[in-house]
Amino acid sequence: MVIEFSSQYFNIKDTLLCGQVFRFFPRDNGFLVVSGDKACYAYNLKDKAIVNCEDCDKDYFENYFDLKKDYSVIVNYAITSGYDILKTSAEMGKGIRILNQNVKET
Repeated sequence: MVIEFSSQYFNIKDTLLCGQVFRFFPRDNGFLVVSGDKACYAYNLKDKAIVNCEDCDKDYFENYFDLKKDYSVIVNYAITSGYDILKTSAEMGKGIRILNQNVKET
């Protein structure tokens, strides 16, 4: 099963390298992401973020990467908040998603 998502609010590399998770491994042009007893291959391609979970639970990784939440609302609120530091941070990090990790791994 392949999940395709707009890369505007989901940058795989930035999400994985920001320090919230450590069980991922560079592979080809993306990353092998391991969570609990599950794994997927995730990468960005042009304007899409792609999560390939052929032998895994699609719902698990939709939840893991928080793909049901509309980050555009959060980012736009931060950008229009009137606080320059918040605006700058939101613009620079708008592709970072907050991971719903396995509790034991967090």
